[in-house]
Amino acid sequence: MRRVLLFAAFLLLLGLTTATAASFDVQAEDITSFSTDVSISVPSPPPPKPAYYLSGSPPRGALEHPEPGNSSPVISGKFQPVDSLILEDTAPGSGQVVYFMRWASTPQTQGILFEDKQVILDLYSPGQFSGTITAGLFDCPLPTTPSTVPVSEAACELMVAWTNEDDSLLLTSPAFDGQVEPGNELRLKVVNLGTAEWTIQWGYKSNRSANLAVVNAASP
Repeated sequence: MRRVLLFAAFLLLLGLTTATAASFDVQAEDITSFSTDVSISVPSPPPPKPAYYLSGSPPRGALEHPEPGNSSPVISGKFQPVDSLILEDTAPGSGQVVYFMRWASTPQTQGILFEDKQVILDLYSPGQFSGTITAGLFDCPLPTTPSTVPVSEAACELMVAWTNEDDSLLLTSPAFDGQVEPGNELRLKVVNLGTAEWTIQWGYKSNRSANLAVVNAASP
C-alpha cells in the first residue's frame, strides 16, 4: 500500500512539473512573438531668439532677451589693441580701459541650434569712430565647480568670428551653423585686433541699443 501511495505521489509531481514547463514555454513564446522595437526620439534644440541685447560692465555682461522694458546703464569701453580673440583675458584697467568684453546668456536648458544663420552686431560710439572690431560667438560650458569666474574662450566652441568693414559699427557675420549644447551659455566676445585704441558703448535706451540680431542667411 505504501509503495502505491509513493508511486501516485511521484506521478502527481511529474504532472505538475510538466505543466509548469509547458506554461513557461507558452509565455516565452508569446513574449518573443509579440515583441516590438521601441525608438526614442530626442528633440532638436530650439532656434536662437531673433535678438539679444547687450548690458553689463566689463569684463562680463549679459545677452538679454526679450528687449529690456527699461533703460539700463550705458557703459563705455576704451578697447586696447590685443593679439587674440580666443586667448585674451586681461582684466580691465582704470578709466574705462578694457582689453576685451564678453556678454553671455543664461544657461540654455534645451540648447540653441543655429542653422544657416547670420548675426548682426550693432554697437555705438560716442564720437567719430575709426578702428577694427572683431567679434566671436561661442558655445561655452559652465564652470565644473561653483565659481564666479567663467571658463575661458579656449574651453568653448567658436561658432563664428567676424570683423567690421570700413570702420562700421554694424558687424555682419558670414553664414554659419552651430549649436549651444544643453546647459551651456551663448557667449559673445569683442576685442580690438587693430593698432589703435577705440571706444564703443553698449546698454539699452529707448533711442539707442546695442544688440545682436539673428537673421536667416538667405535674407540678411
